[in-house]
Amino acid sequence: MMELACLLITHKRATLPEIETAFFNLRALAEKETSGEDASVLQRLCRYFAAFDGVEECVVLHTCNRLEIYAAGPKCKNALERLAAVTSVRQKTEIKEGRGAAEHLLRVAAGLEAMIVGEDQILGQVRQCFEEARAAGTVGETLSVAFNRAIRTGKRVRSETKINEGAISIGSAAVELAKDVLGDLHGRDILVVGAGEMGTLVAKALSEEALSAIYVANRTFSRAEALAAELGGYAVRFDDIEKYLEVANVVISATGAPHTVIKEEMVRKAMSRRGGKKLIIIDIANPRDVEESVSLIENVELYNIDALRGVSEQNLKMRLQEVPRVEAIIKRELELLEEEYRKREAERLLKHIYRLAEEIRTQEAEKALKKLCTVGNSPSQEQKYREIIEGLTHSLVYKLLANTTASLKEAAINGDGVLLEAAKKFFKLS
Repeated sequence: MMELACLLITHKRATLPEIETAFFNLRALAEKETSGEDASVLQRLCRYFAAFDGVEECVVLHTCNRLEIYAAGPKCKNALERLAAVTSVRQKTEIKEGRGAAEHLLRVAAGLEAMIVGEDQILGQVRQCFEEARAAGTVGETLSVAFNRAIRTGKRVRSETKINEGAISIGSAAVELAKDVLGDLHGRDILVVGAGEMGTLVAKALSEEALSAIYVANRTFSRAEALAAELGGYAVRFDDIEKYLEVANVVISATGAPHTVIKEEMVRKAMSRRGGKKLIIIDIANPRDVEESVSLIENVELYNIDALRGVSEQNLKMRLQEVPRVEAIIKRELELLEEEYRKREAERLLKHIYRLAEEIRTQEAEKALKKLCTVGNSPSQEQKYREIIEGLTHSLVYKLLANTTASLKEAAINGDGVLLEAAKKFFKLS
């Protein structure tokens, strides 16, 4: 475990532009030092870092709000310190090693280190970066064990706790509010106005609902077409919004316009043709997309971003209540990870001990055979002597080391690192 370390540049210390700058700087170095047109950016980064002195394995995790480099090797912490110096944001970096690095990885996969506590996307990102490193050939036993345990932890957390339930972001909170108002969105027609970042988040959250139809309107029609195609919805020209106000059950508006785009007059005309059917409008733009006077129209319910704060805060509070349960799972999984590392260390140690014993056994067996096999012995006699000596020496080795084997395996299970280190010194093994 002590040969594991990680370099962190995350939203907790650095701004998003600083994280991206560090990533671009490191990518430029990696592209200069490595080759391979077929390799992805992450694969080339992994190969670049794995070539550092003291680093035997490497995995790079990069998302919009974090750049993390996990390394394994006898001097991996020193290598990461050298790497931090060329990130351009040295003062914003953090390095963890051993148990601390392993615990951080488990917390990341569980969603506790995310900007939005408990968000689901990070688990897939951890899995993806692990696969990229494997494809790059920079994953060995140490990181493979750590990342498989982290992925297992993330799955447990999401199946055994409610850390990822409820909407937190403004976009998903808007969808949650619509569900609260209408009871559910099954069979509903939804109009999303705006295909930018926020509109895209809203549309993707809606795509998980059993809607009758989802319409996407955007001033640049090609963007509406692209998002609608991705979601299996319908693109709407901006000038045709009024027509879709007539059929939609819910309108969620999230444009970046500096002025209102849904006017009172538009909504009144649409409502006159709806036959008294209620219309829910949720305006999450800043500045607002919908004229405030729209709220005065009969059968129209208008909600703005202030109405979402309660939804978001309530769900965040619910998630935070789950944190102790999540941390209990992480604690147990970390114990299992440490136990697995100790078992593997004991197995490697025993392998070296038996290899040493085998060398001694072979040498002494050959000496004994030379003394027994005098001139005049037949080949059958010499073979018989060899079988007796081989059997005797094998038996002696395994019987002499039986208690040592059992003790070291028990020490690995019980976390007795002192005994493992003592065995290394006793048998003069590095």
